[in-house]
Amino acid sequence: MKEPQVFTMSITPFTASGALDEDAFRAHLQRMVDAGVGVYLASPGTGEGHSLSLDELERVYRIGVEVCKGKVPTYANLREGRNAHEVIDRVRIAEGAGVDVIQIYTVDAGHGMRPTYNEQYAYYREVLEQISLPVGLSINLLAAGYVNPITLLKSLVREYPKITCINVNHPPTSFLAELIDEVGRGVSYYVDAPMLPESLTLGASGCLTGHVNVVPQLIRAIGRLYVRGDQAACGEAMHLLFRLNRAVGDFGADAGATSWSGRWVKAAMAVLDMPGHSDGRMRAPYLSPTAEDLKSFAAVLEPLDLRGVEERARTLAL
Repeated sequence: MKEPQVFTMSITPFTASGALDEDAFRAHLQRMVDAGVGVYLASPGTGEGHSLSLDELERVYRIGVEVCKGKVPTYANLREGRNAHEVIDRVRIAEGAGVDVIQIYTVDAGHGMRPTYNEQYAYYREVLEQISLPVGLSINLLAAGYVNPITLLKSLVREYPKITCINVNHPPTSFLAELIDEVGRGVSYYVDAPMLPESLTLGASGCLTGHVNVVPQLIRAIGRLYVRGDQAACGEAMHLLFRLNRAVGDFGADAGATSWSGRWVKAAMAVLDMPGHSDGRMRAPYLSPTAEDLKSFAAVLEPLDLRGVEERARTLAL
């Protein structure tokens, strides 16, 4: 088994005036390249994709391609749309920037009006017909409020060979097992980091998570050590991940949403003075952490010794 591929749902840094911080973004992306992890650009959660104008979105994609393409996988993570036209507008921007793959989410169930099977099918077909690049699909129960029927995903993969991967965030791994059984292994499957070891036994190819912005070596170590058959060291790495999740639970990481909460990710980057942190600034309606917030969070993170964790993870996975 080859080493699992790891992706980050990248943050989007902002300046004190609220503009896109391009220098900080380049510095952050270079750190991801140096860590050997793929990037999802302008993610709706960690990347605050819903706050970006179309012009800003284009800059995010173009900078991402400039820094990352040809070195690590460089994907566009389109925000959810309530109709196909919203998504297709962003598809054009991503294609023009030259990303490797475009990921599309489920239909935004606006005002709780969950789309029917036929409505989902029509939406995906309209979008997929307009995309010239490889495509990833995403299943995220907590973000969307519902899960695509497996029969729908099976039909789409059969009809559109451009679908190369499916990202499964948060349904139980039994759902992943059924999905792989029905859809087959002609596409790659990626999961959230806490699901990774179990999912690798089922045939997953790797993981994507916002954690990678902060601890890329730790997340890579989990997959590497599993493949290597070092259960003890893999277990140690998983314990470190779960300790981190518990520690950040009170800092803007809602239950179950730790993997894509930009609040704790950006704050942790600021506390640890990581390249591109931009003082942890958020876009409205989210509030940026105050100096006191960061001080309090630093006290929470200090016992974890995340710098030491990263170095140990690097050593474990050599």
